[in-house]
This record gives sequence, C-alpha cells and structure tokens, in this order.
Amino acid sequence: GLIVSRGVHQMTDWPAAAARHRAARDAAHAAHVAALAPLWSGIDGARKAAILEHDACGLLAAMRAGEVSSREATLVYAERTHHIGCGEINAVTEAFFVDALAAAEASDARRASGAAVGALEGLPITLKDCFDMEGTYSTVGFCSRVLQPGRHTAPDGLMTKILRDAGAVVLAKTNVPRGLLEGDTYNLLFGTTRNPWNLSRSPGGSSGGEGAMVAARCSALGFGTDIGGS
Repeated sequence: GLIVSRGVHQMTDWPAAAARHRAARDAAHAAHVAALAPLWSGIDGARKAAILEHDACGLLAAMRAGEVSSREATLVYAERTHHIGCGEINAVTEAFFVDALAAAEASDARRASGAAVGALEGLPITLKDCFDMEGTYSTVGFCSRVLQPGRHTAPDGLMTKILRDAGAVVLAKTNVPRGLLEGDTYNLLFGTTRNPWNLSRSPGGSSGGEGAMVAARCSALGFGTDIGGS
C-alpha cells in the first residue's frame, strides 16, 4: 500500500500496521474489562436476562419508571458485548466500556436530580464505524485511515452529537466492509463479522456489524447507514 505525505510516496506494510492497531485496541479493551469485571459479577444472571429481554422502548420505559438504572443496563450490555460482540461474532472495532459507564452514571444523576432528560436518556447504543465520534477511529474498513487521519480529534459528527445530546450512551463502534460498499462485513483491518444466528454465515453489509450486535442483544439500539439495502 501507499500513503502520501507532503508529496512523497512511502511504502507501508499494511498487514503489520493493521496488526499493530488491533494489538493496541485489544490492550485498551483488556484494561476496560479488568475494570468492569468485578461490577459484572455483582449482577446476578436472572437480573441480566431480564434487562436483555427489553427492546429499546421497553428499556427506556423501565429506566423512566426507576426499575432499571442506566448504570446497570450499561454494565449488562458491556459484558455481553465483551463476550459475544468482541468475541464470537467479531462485530466490534472499538469499545468504550469505561467511558460508557461514566456516561451512564452521569445520566442516572441527571434523572435523579429532576433535570430535563433526552429521548434516549441512558440507553446503551452502538454506532457503525463510519460515524465520527471525538477520540475514536472512523476507518470505513480501510487500514490506511488508522494512520491518516487517525483518531477523530474534532468534535462529534452530526449523527453522534444528536444521539449523545439525546442522552444515549455509546458502548462501541462496529465493523463494516471496505468503503461501506460490499454486502458482506469483511475488511483487512478487523476481519470478518459473523452472523449470531449461524456463525458460518454473514450478517450482510454494509451495516453488518450493527445488525449482528442488535441480533445478538449486545446493543439495545444500533445505528447504521444505508446506500442500497444495507
């Protein structure tokens, strides 16, 4: 592959660059898991199952009624995302568990204070890789975008801003095909996303990562994009 820097072509070993990126991501993810694992073990299995039974509207209603906190829901979805989204189905490109927990706790505090809350207040969600979010990567399935432009240092993109302003808690970003232009979610940077209903099959594309996460109940609500039937 080639990257262009100030008019100079430089050869880049893309497989090695992709491997380094995944290694750094996995190390950060391991730190998040270490921080949250003791909290995950504090919620019993029946309670986790009850939370996961809700669809997005039901979970929002349960939070409004005080039956479930955003903190608790975020922990439950983060644990499931770790085991299934990041593992079995390989749908996650980047996870934000510790930041998501902080956002959930802030949401619970807003609700408890009686402050005005958003339409998606406290809801754990996931975003397709292509949505710009401050401090994260929007690779669009290309290894080169890990290097240029790298992390998105500008404020959140419009869609992300709308969702976070509405109170949504972003757990992770999810996999896409190269350039968002294929009907199968595979790229050289993150590999193949698998269908949770049948791991030998594809979840389609280009929003296959989001589709797989929602189908596997790793996300209460997933946000993708569509060009021709995604």
